[in-house]
Amino acid sequence: MNRRFRVLVLVLLTAVLFLSAAIANLAYSGSGSQSKKPNEQTPESGSAVKLYVQNGLWGARSASGRVLIEPTWYYLRAMSDSVLIARRNDGREDRFGLLRTNGEQLIPFLYNSFDPKNADLWVASLTENGVPKYHLYRADGTRWINRSWDSVSVSGNELTVTEGESTYTGTLSEKEGRIIWNDWRAVFPVGLYKLTMNFGQDALRTLPAEDVLTHLGSACAAYLEYLFITREAPEDAKISAEHSSEIRAAHEYAGCQFKDAEITRISVQQTETFPVYTVWMIAQYQELNSAGEAQTVRTGMTLRISRNAMGEYTYFGFTDARTAASGGASHI
Repeated sequence: MNRRFRVLVLVLLTAVLFLSAAIANLAYSGSGSQSKKPNEQTPESGSAVKLYVQNGLWGARSASGRVLIEPTWYYLRAMSDSVLIARRNDGREDRFGLLRTNGEQLIPFLYNSFDPKNADLWVASLTENGVPKYHLYRADGTRWINRSWDSVSVSGNELTVTEGESTYTGTLSEKEGRIIWNDWRAVFPVGLYKLTMNFGQDALRTLPAEDVLTHLGSACAAYLEYLFITREAPEDAKISAEHSSEIRAAHEYAGCQFKDAEITRISVQQTETFPVYTVWMIAQYQELNSAGEAQTVRTGMTLRISRNAMGEYTYFGFTDARTAASGGASHI
């Protein structure tokens, strides 16, 4: 009898120990984290906004449970404390856009995807005329730069982007809120040939902003195309009336064939209205010598460019160092 009693006591003590351990383990697991409702998540940024799923659709609530966005979206993802990536279906394919956390649309539903690269860089992809393009967004829903790129490569805060044959590398500066370019290698078509612009970090510190550099390169390429290929002068509105004769210089290159050119230097002169940019280029072209043989000419060209009241870039003056030295037309 005593033996049976002792066995029963041991069984009861063992059960009590197991029950105590289970209660302690449950208390410990609950003390270090806060339980969440099923299908609910907190944005990565630590925002108090909660994303949840109801009947297969996504919505957003405040920390107190107030509904901010009704569950009508195919997908939501936090981009920052105040911006959400939303997905909807237009009947053919999914499209992504940006919403504020109050439900207001911030960016239209144009994109195929939004991919995070670091804390303040998201790469959005879209298709333009059947070609994939990429935009760079900050976490607050604004663009780092208002340009489309053909490719984007990111390593930390270091960025490499391409556009056609052009390649640019830079550093994302959150402090200055912009991209600080370290290497600018741009290519502009001149018919079937090229005008290049290669500037390193030191030169870029003193040069105009990237959008101005691009406009200047395009304007120079268009002018070279006029001189050597089309012979069709720019519109009158794009030529300074004061310097019209020196700019209309295509007749001096009759029979010449353009090869290539490189922009080597750019300076800025401030005026009462718009700045005037002086662009130095080294150009190569072929011409026939007195014996009828093709010879390659390498010369320095200077093109002055300003802007008109419509914001268009206009030609303000031109010179070819070789032509001027040989007693040809005098420019600038």
